[in-house]
Amino acid sequence: MPRSGRSSTSTSDHNVKKVKEIVLENHHSNHHVIVSLVDPANSDPTFMERIINAAETWIYEYNMQENQHQRIE
Repeated sequence: MPRSGRSSTSTSDHNVKKVKEIVLENHHSNHHVIVSLVDPANSDPTFMERIINAAETWIYEYNMQENQHQRIE
């Protein structure tokens, strides 16, 4: 019986290899670059829906500018 959570098809050896290569080449790689190369939205039709749902939960009312001002003071 499959367990709940991430599906077993959410990663592939090919995608893992691509991401590792990018990160090793540039430790400051932008996650947008990695996402665009791996392109999970094409392989998983619910990908964007799950990200949006997750984002509503874990970045709820986060204000980037306010947070930066607090660090400077």
